Parts: sequence; C-alpha cells; structure tokens
Amino acid sequence: MAGPIDDRDSHGELQFFDEASDAQDFVSFKRTHSVRLSVLDMCAYNAGGEASLELDAPCPDRVIPAWKARYKKLVDELGKLVRRVEELTKKGIKPQIASTLVARCSNSALFVPSVDVAAKKVSFNVKRVGRLRQSRAAALLSKYANFMARQAFDHDFGDDEKQPTTEKSVEAAIPESKNDTQQVTVTPRAVKPE
Repeated sequence: MAGPIDDRDSHGELQFFDEASDAQDFVSFKRTHSVRLSVLDMCAYNAGGEASLELDAPCPDRVIPAWKARYKKLVDELGKLVRRVEELTKKGIKPQIASTLVARCSNSALFVPSVDVAAKKVSFNVKRVGRLRQSRAAALLSKYANFMARQAFDHDFGDDEKQPTTEKSVEAAIPESKNDTQQVTVTPRAVKPE
C-alpha cells in the first residue's frame, strides 16, 4: 500500500521500498494471506522472481548451496502435483480446474496455480519484487506479532456484572450493612508467577 496511513498500529512501513518514489509504502497487517512456503521458494530459482518451476530443468548455478539442497525436495513435491493433475485430466476434468483443485496453496483464491503436464511446469501468479534486509524483516515481523497479540489481563468469565477495578469502586460496590460493622480494604498487588 502506498501511504500516508492513519492507522499505523495495523501497518508496517517499508522504508526504502521504492527508491524512485518519495511515497511511503506500507504492509497491511489486516490483509494477510497464508501461503505454502514452497510457492514462495519457487521465486528464489528465477532471476525475475516469478513463482514458476520446470521440473526437468537443472537447479540454477547462481543459488547458494542451501537452496540447491532444497531444489530436489521442491521438484519432488511439485512432481506429485503434476502427476495428480495428469490423473484428473485423464478422468475428464479440465486442466485448469484440476490445477486449482490439486495445487491450491492458500486460504484465499488470490494465488492461482497453473500446471502444464506436458511441459512438467508449475507456476503461480506470484512474483518477488524485492527483498528486505534481515534487520528490517525482523522489525516488521516483531511489529506484526505485536499486532496479532493481545494483552493477557485477568477476566472473570463467571461473573456477568462489571468487575470493580479500584479501591474506591470496590468500596462503592459493597452494600452497606445495617449495623455498620462490615469493612473491606482492597489493596492492589502483583501476583507472582508459579
């Protein structure tokens, strides 16, 4: 998203995202999508950042050793998808429908799969356009975690009435006795974890 943003708590700023523009860019923490990591991993093997992989192609030489080791596992995983799509198309299901059924990778319809059985190629409509430095990625992840978290305050789920929160409100909540002998003193204190 390009800013300015009014609700900064639900957004994380991407500083220096677009060097050609002075506009502020943001990530919305409210508009998130879960996606299989293998789809995002596919972007690392393409110089252009596309999520596309030909299963018969060798691993690119430019990737680091850890990504070379991951390549074989990714090809095996995607090979199962191609074989399953091929089985479904032989049973009369249209290729695009079979691809969508088998290669769905997200909790939304945002990421559209495409499986070419003849070319043994799997692709998604995702492209990596940039990379955050580790320190900025960690800060953004921390801010997202804080956004998703809630404060763990005590709450009495068994009482429907509003709970008093201060000494004065506690005294006001206690009914006066007829003989004026009842006295209550409430002192807030911290509870030690066990």
